[in-house]
Amino acid sequence: MRLTTASISVVLLAAFSAGAALDEDWVELAAGDLCWAEMARFGDDLYVVWVDWTTERLMFLRRDPGGASAPLAISSGADFPSYPRVYAHERDVHVAWVEDGTLSMRTSRDRGATFGSPVPVSGPLPGGPAAITWSGGRLHVAWTWSEEDEIGGVAVAVSPNRGASFLPPLRLDDGAGHGDVRIAAHGNGVHVLWDDSWRNDDPRARIRSSRDHGKSYGPLTILSPYASDWPTVFVGSVHAHANRVFVHWEQTDWIFGGARWRTHFFARSLDRGQSFGTSILATGGYLQIGPGRLAASHHHLAFAWEAHDSDDLFSPSELFLRESFDGGSTFGPAVDLSQSPGTWSQLLGLDVDGRRTHVVWREAMTTPGGSQWFRGVTVEDGVPGPSVDLMEDTIDVEVVAFSAVDGHLDILALQWTPSVYRLLHRHGRGTLH
Repeated sequence: MRLTTASISVVLLAAFSAGAALDEDWVELAAGDLCWAEMARFGDDLYVVWVDWTTERLMFLRRDPGGASAPLAISSGADFPSYPRVYAHERDVHVAWVEDGTLSMRTSRDRGATFGSPVPVSGPLPGGPAAITWSGGRLHVAWTWSEEDEIGGVAVAVSPNRGASFLPPLRLDDGAGHGDVRIAAHGNGVHVLWDDSWRNDDPRARIRSSRDHGKSYGPLTILSPYASDWPTVFVGSVHAHANRVFVHWEQTDWIFGGARWRTHFFARSLDRGQSFGTSILATGGYLQIGPGRLAASHHHLAFAWEAHDSDDLFSPSELFLRESFDGGSTFGPAVDLSQSPGTWSQLLGLDVDGRRTHVVWREAMTTPGGSQWFRGVTVEDGVPGPSVDLMEDTIDVEVVAFSAVDGHLDILALQWTPSVYRLLHRHGRGTLH
């Protein structure tokens, strides 16, 4: 649907009063023909990017305790921008996107007040959806791309000068294709994880690690096992802290003419990605075990997932959480978070900040066209606090990003109205309750 452009404003949305102990109600950051919103936080500054369909430009703004800056156009508008990403470290803000087949980046040195010229990242390789991280004074960007045969590849590039330029990219894949890519770094270690969800001849989770700040990468490690006639793998996340690397992926297995099941795997390396041990976080029937997410902060890991009552995808479902406080050596038992029998729960966001775990989800009546709302809970030292209502009447609202960083809680959502899309933000401190 093509929508009309509306003026950009920053107003308080009293209609979305939620009653949670957050320090503000929902705030409208932008309105118009919008899509592809992303956010990143460093300190008190939140950085948001989105694509404006009408002007075909990538837009940016900064929001701090004093309010929001005027939106700034990042891309030229010569070609439609896609796959925007934003990353922040100290005063540097990096915005990446794909335009005319090239992955480019613009960098700000003054907390988003001004940006330098676009810098090509992908070099001779095609651009595609990217993941960004920073460590050891270097900026690392990994991405995937697709060719006409839909095989494509996986590559990574490093900037030794905070995004001013990038070294020639390194191709990491083994020619078997690609799906999604994730990246994590700590110290001189960089770890790139991807799956092969686009092809079915070798659909497994793969990872390669660098121990020299991304100058070179070690051999390919295939993490996921073959367990059936037709496995399918989707990577979840990768995290790095000191010598440890944590990986989560989801695998669906199908025996022709027989059972079909879903498993959430966890892999841990204690030697900076040279070897991994694998365990199972949750497993069950394909439709009974739903999507899940893993978040990590130092030695604290949290895994949340959906569990359905039956093989009907829209049957009543609950959200469960398992946590580890010893760096993934052990995970505790499953804790029921949603506590709402008879409703359908969809996991929207999970993050860990210190010893706190924060979870947000959509809850809905299982009848067609029934009411929907957003809820959230903070779990501290393994003990869930009271769940809170974050937004009512959410049938036309999608949460596009959620994060918990240094005590800040941020929810970014996109709401459809009959005339425009509205980009909404809600901020909190400490806990959701």
